[in-house]
Amino acid sequence: MFVSRSFLDISRIQYIIFYSVLTIMYLLFLRKFRKDLLSVFLFVIFNQGYFYLIGGSVSYSKILISLMTFALFLEGNFKIRSQDMKTSWAFLFFSFLYFVNFYFYSVSLTLAFFQYYRYLIPFLLFLFLRAVKIDEKRWDYIASLVIKLIAFQALFSIVKIVVMGYLEGVIGSIAVSGGSIAVTLPLTGLIFYWIYKGEKIKGTGWFYVAFILLIPIASVKRAIWFIYPLVVMVLLLKNASLKNAKAIGAAIILTPLIFYFGLKANPTLNPEGKMWGSFDPGYALNYVFDYSGVSEEKLDKDLAQGRWGASFALFGSIVEKPFSANSILGFPILKSGTLDTEEFVAEDFGLMKGTQISGMSFLVLKHGYIAALLLLYVFLGYGKGIRNRFVRLLLAFIIIWNVLMYSGAIIITPTQAILYILLCEYARVKYDAKVVSQKEYGWRDARKQY
Repeated sequence: MFVSRSFLDISRIQYIIFYSVLTIMYLLFLRKFRKDLLSVFLFVIFNQGYFYLIGGSVSYSKILISLMTFALFLEGNFKIRSQDMKTSWAFLFFSFLYFVNFYFYSVSLTLAFFQYYRYLIPFLLFLFLRAVKIDEKRWDYIASLVIKLIAFQALFSIVKIVVMGYLEGVIGSIAVSGGSIAVTLPLTGLIFYWIYKGEKIKGTGWFYVAFILLIPIASVKRAIWFIYPLVVMVLLLKNASLKNAKAIGAAIILTPLIFYFGLKANPTLNPEGKMWGSFDPGYALNYVFDYSGVSEEKLDKDLAQGRWGASFALFGSIVEKPFSANSILGFPILKSGTLDTEEFVAEDFGLMKGTQISGMSFLVLKHGYIAALLLLYVFLGYGKGIRNRFVRLLLAFIIIWNVLMYSGAIIITPTQAILYILLCEYARVKYDAKVVSQKEYGWRDARKQY
């Protein structure tokens, strides 16, 4: 039977061995790394675990990332493009409600500013990327660096299994605590790679698609095995046609194959409760419904639990009292960033104490439903500039899924928000360049015909 462990269960000597091996791998395999500010910024984003090893805290990496983001933002000369005004106004209104929460509950504004960085830093990066002109060639380099660094996280996952075993925390060199990034990293890498390769996955590309799944395997993540096969299928079918039967065949074969592999690889999704157990989709789905709080047994209980069950209960409470201070502003926040449990009593909202909740529920409880919806609008706005409707809707779907059905970490944690914004901006630049190229080709073709 698989026993879940935390990153706190790992000894310091194991951390030293782990990061020593990672350093050697970087020295051996990382090539063609530019030393400009944006590249160094990305490298820091992907190596925050080193700061934990050095100082026993991730605060150092937060400070460095914040300083580097401000430096990048200053390069953009404070420009806000007209097409980004709605997103910017929504963020400004969200910020107003955010600080009103702290003022209303008489919580230190110093604490408010420390917590605010998780939303401000990604937004400043977005403004920088929109304000400066980074050409397609430079963006291709940035995309290739992200793809490469995600591949390194998969390689580091092998080292993690050997040195530490399977555990949710310690996701490569990018994070120590929290496992949700082990779900979003493969999704980010997959879409980055697909766009970078001109909407094609073939040859060694399939190795990359499979290889990055080592990240959630090492972190024993469940959600990835339901969302990843779906995204792979959608990407394959995007350009499918009768003339391109290979894409249809690949989608038909690979989608269930990834799902099959995932259910066997995750000990909570098979009856034996072990790595590489049997394939039993009925058992897996029953577990998911029970874990999410929407099984018959969980729904019959007086107090809701699980991400989905708790969300339904919280939604009902807000509908009953939509104009209460707690509904509009949320609850007071502690220094740790969690809710003040003296003010927020889960049972009063029909929730089991300590239950997991979805990202949207967490945002509503922290900031109120108006601010939560504004923040979701801001993140959807990050992808509005993408000309390709398919990619724009795909990224919107991932955000909505992540916030409503999963942890909402893409919005809540700066690292994941930064990677999402980079993906949105890369897609925008690539498809802008594609439109320009098609127009130039059409103009040349028209001249030839004339």
